[in-house]
Amino acid sequence: MTPALFPEMAQRAFQPLVGKLKNGALEHEFSADEIRDLLMENEVAGAALDKTWELLQRHLSNGIESRRFVSVAEDLLQVFESVMWTNAQLRLLAHGEILQPMEQEAALRTLDEFRRRVNGMRNQLMSLHSLANRPWPSPNREAIKTAIANTDRSKNETSESLIARLRAGEDV
Repeated sequence: MTPALFPEMAQRAFQPLVGKLKNGALEHEFSADEIRDLLMENEVAGAALDKTWELLQRHLSNGIESRRFVSVAEDLLQVFESVMWTNAQLRLLAHGEILQPMEQEAALRTLDEFRRRVNGMRNQLMSLHSLANRPWPSPNREAIKTAIANTDRSKNETSESLIARLRAGEDV
């Protein structure tokens, strides 16, 4: 599977949930059953996000071109922002007075754990993105000239002159 599809996979997993939260919040208050359904949808979408992360890790360990990675990382970072918004909205719903106290506590604990996982992924991705997107160092022209000069000299050098230079303590 191509890494370019990873952000789309993750986005599609959360898209229905985001739509319900954006539309539902404006239309009416959610019932306890609706909140439970939204929390379950978040769990399923979270599993898809975890799988996407696992696939990306596999591609990174096998090697991926830096330009391609930068593009995928930027798209995934946008997905993470959407996921964090979703998490915050679900947290508000779970923190309300609709769910029973024990159910509310379990939901908030699950959402907090999910937020920590997503933050960890996002922080790792941002770190890798900054490494892959850093500017190339300027070439050291003097080191290149010295290497070329040493290479040219060694092509025409005889074994006797090489031994003499070694005995004199010169670098070869």
